Amino acid sequence: MKHRFSRATKLYGILIVFFISIACGGYFNIIEYYSLFYPEVSNRPENAQVYFFTEYYPYGEDYNYNYKMLDKQKEIIVDEWFHYFNKKFSKEVLKEEIYTNPVLSPEFVNSLEKSGYNDALQYFVDTKKLDKTIKPRAIDSWHIQEKTNAVAIKSMVGSLEKKIIQSKDKFIQERYLFQLLKAYGSIDAYDQIIALYIKYNKKVYGNTIVSDLLASRYAGAFYHLNEFDKSYYLFAQVFNDRPHVAHYARGSARSYDIPFSEKALQYCANDTEKANVYSFLALQNDHNVVHALEKVFQYNPNHKMLELICTRAINQIEHYYFERDFYTNYKLIDDESQFSMSKVQAKGQISKLQKIITQISQTKPREALDFYHLANSYLYYLTGEYTIAQNHLAQVKNINNLKNTTKQKWVLELVLALANNPKYTEKQFSRVFDNIECLRDHVDTIRDISVITYVAEVMEHYFAKNGQGDQYDDARNFLASTIGTITSKDAYWTSIEEESIGKQIFARDYNNNRNSPFHNSRIRKLLEEMDIKRLEGLIRFFEDKHLNVLDMRLKNLTHINIEELYMAYGRKLMLRHRFEEASVAFGKLSRDFIYARFTLMYTKPNINLKTQTFNPILNPVKYVEYISELDKKAKANTKDAETWYLLGEAMVNISYHGQAWHFSKRYRSIYDPMSGSLYGEVVSRKDAINYNYFFLVEAKNCLKKANSLSNDQELKAKISYLNAFIQKETYHALYPEYNYLDTEREIRTQRATGNRFADLLDYYKNTKYAKMLLKECHDYYYLAKD
Repeated sequence: MKHRFSRATKLYGILIVFFISIACGGYFNIIEYYSLFYPEVSNRPENAQVYFFTEYYPYGEDYNYNYKMLDKQKEIIVDEWFHYFNKKFSKEVLKEEIYTNPVLSPEFVNSLEKSGYNDALQYFVDTKKLDKTIKPRAIDSWHIQEKTNAVAIKSMVGSLEKKIIQSKDKFIQERYLFQLLKAYGSIDAYDQIIALYIKYNKKVYGNTIVSDLLASRYAGAFYHLNEFDKSYYLFAQVFNDRPHVAHYARGSARSYDIPFSEKALQYCANDTEKANVYSFLALQNDHNVVHALEKVFQYNPNHKMLELICTRAINQIEHYYFERDFYTNYKLIDDESQFSMSKVQAKGQISKLQKIITQISQTKPREALDFYHLANSYLYYLTGEYTIAQNHLAQVKNINNLKNTTKQKWVLELVLALANNPKYTEKQFSRVFDNIECLRDHVDTIRDISVITYVAEVMEHYFAKNGQGDQYDDARNFLASTIGTITSKDAYWTSIEEESIGKQIFARDYNNNRNSPFHNSRIRKLLEEMDIKRLEGLIRFFEDKHLNVLDMRLKNLTHINIEELYMAYGRKLMLRHRFEEASVAFGKLSRDFIYARFTLMYTKPNINLKTQTFNPILNPVKYVEYISELDKKAKANTKDAETWYLLGEAMVNISYHGQAWHFSKRYRSIYDPMSGSLYGEVVSRKDAINYNYFFLVEAKNCLKKANSLSNDQELKAKISYLNAFIQKETYHALYPEYNYLDTEREIRTQRATGNRFADLLDYYKNTKYAKMLLKECHDYYYLAKD
């Protein structure tokens, strides 16, 4: 390892490993996008976090959200009946009678009659009858929706309406009205829903959850009659004023894709209702949230959703400003809208949002300004106005919640500190590491991973930019014993423009299983894909005994085992057939570590024999040393045919096609030959032909030399058979698309490779080895038989 490396690139490499290593935590919401601003910093109504900006509504909830809300609605209805009956029946009994039993139990009926709840009893009977008549909604688009019998419904609605008039109990009247509207809705009689709601609602309104459900059905009826402006207005008021059914309003606007126009404002009685309309609009993804925020503030500067809408505006801008999704690094097509903006437009929206937030903050008391200072600090950071951003951040005072303001403040302090290009000295840089340590200890959400990804990029750019400058003038001892003098930009392992490895590793194959060893598996994958020179630099960095304080902190942050580095490095050396160096690298590993990483392998390649067994590799390090000795012996004595054969056999065994491939790669897949993924880079199949791992180039050279040197018929038989094996396997590697169907694969292979056993059949069929093959290899048996 006699290389000289830039100080910056050593730091960068180890930093990326650190960012991978800290990415461990609990369950992460897999439907997320790239964002650096936490909506949790906003003050908002209870449970309103489901309206945070996201690709798919609701935020932070699984696909059972609607079922959960339905269960919550049932709980409220049961609770209202519980109090209506003066707690005479338990909630469990009521829930069973209302929702579970197809008919009322005799005990429940008798109890209602004795207690004088005759109206309630009749209501339950009528409701059960109606529910049997109405066909339930199809659970999804794959199921056919059964039509409700309109004649049967029309025969019932007269009786239901009569009960509204006859009853003197508003609680019962209101519920009959709901059943009446439900009945007309089942046969698409939406004009009747509107007429009956207008006729009876004010008379029977009881301020219950049924009141909320009635208002929601009323709003939906206008949508079905194509009166979209009125429907939008009504749903907006339902959303704002009726929290128990707010999810219905938001879900209806999204599912029905109700179009918005400012004509909806004509139905508003005052500015408060206009603010509600724009607040509702801001919670859809099909509109410019900055514009909606401006209108909400114009009509109601104290709207309860104002801060949450600010976060939606920021997150929506980020979505297009960064132009990347967390997983694919590409912007997603939004599931629920056609709205989009270019990156240039997103930058323009930042300036507009800054002005709006400044206007809002001027109307707020000092104790309510923390959120707006955080928001503006971040926005000014995005526009590169770091001094203004720092001034806003300095005014954030009330830090009291690690998941909210504090975490956002750590992020802003960190990126602003790096934006000021501090010298790499303990005095100026310690705070950067302080904040990184804080972030490391509070990884709770996908957004935290986005932050870590971004910080990794910022740090990468910092070190790439300053690695050869005077940033280290006050840290002359930085890796002093191992680095030496940097003479050119070629000493850099990366450039400022290069994508962050940290970003790439986070962006793909993210495992959201809380019990998975995400930490270790991601590090191992990263190390395997890392350039060998960078990996050498990481090892030297880890082994350096003279690190300064900052470098020691950086090293301690990684939580990576040095043996992981040596394992990856040893494999890279094996791929390059630097066997002696590989044996040294593997020799650095502890016994427990190496046996935990290697599965049981064999000292001979898999050549498709039926019953012949091979000796297992009991000591992986000794096996590498054995190959190293063969390599040295073959090169020292070029006339030793046996040694050349054994070396060729070993080359096959440590390749993709052998039994000891684990010495060369961390994992093995049928898809590997398709990508040609080798030494940390992806090569074309045309270029991959030159590599031994897939196409056994060196193995064939060794066998060719062995064959030319040997006069031993048994050895030549072994060489012929191994060459036949290589011919077949390398054909599969060259055309991996034929790997799927075994029958087709064999037919194509036979046609393409011809008689691979020609030499065996023509010259060596009487050897002991060839006779053994007749019993052990079905390919050879059938060809020899023909």
